[in-house]
Amino acid sequence: MPYIEWGHLVSQLRPTRAAGAVADGRFGNWIYEMGAWSADLNAEYGNFDKGMFYTAGIGYDFSKAVSGLDSLEWHFNAIINDADADATAVKPYDQTYSS
Repeated sequence: MPYIEWGHLVSQLRPTRAAGAVADGRFGNWIYEMGAWSADLNAEYGNFDKGMFYTAGIGYDFSKAVSGLDSLEWHFNAIINDADADATAVKPYDQTYSS
């Protein structure tokens, strides 16, 4: 199944995964996601000593509203960066958004 690359927001995270917590779910056709992450990477767990960054997203699933579609979703995502300047998990932007 082909996917449309959802852009610049994904490239803001380094390839190694940051430690954190995320909550996500659906309410009808609406999709939501919220997370808080360590801005410091290490081999197992983030130390949280370089600050944190936060992610949030909201989306809508159009596939139930338009007949004949298996999948069609729109998403708006954001990163809010409260990390130190030398953080290793996220680039030094204060905020970044993607739709």
